[in-house]
Amino acid sequence: VSLVRPLPLKSLVSSEAGSSPAAWAAASPANPRSITATLTFVPQVLPVTRGLSSTIYLRTRQPFEAICEVYRRAYPTDRAPFVRVRPGVLPQLRDVVQTNYCDIGLTYAPEQESLVVVSALDNLLKGAAGQAVQNFNLMYGFPETTALR
Repeated sequence: VSLVRPLPLKSLVSSEAGSSPAAWAAASPANPRSITATLTFVPQVLPVTRGLSSTIYLRTRQPFEAICEVYRRAYPTDRAPFVRVRPGVLPQLRDVVQTNYCDIGLTYAPEQESLVVVSALDNLLKGAAGQAVQNFNLMYGFPETTALR
């Protein structure tokens, strides 16, 4: 039996959420994206007009620098100019709102074997509109970052 009740759909509207962030149906069958094992991911309902943030908690014994290197290889600046991997920093929405960036921050507590990964992006700019401009640039031979920085 889950002790977490999914929020009613109308409470997901940010103007009705006020200034009260809340976990969305954590560990509930209503939230199939919530996974609890060695990895914990809980989406948040935030009272913001734009922006998405996710936080992932993971138990691992891997060295922090090795984990950071995996992220750097996955998002090299020459192939992913709008993804900023920021070890030691947990990004906030104010870092990415009004930009085409997705910031990924990582912190590690070795004594607890706990890795925290936070991502933040502006869903209005990094979403379909920014993607359309980025694709237009690529299709017509412009630098990928034209009109997006």
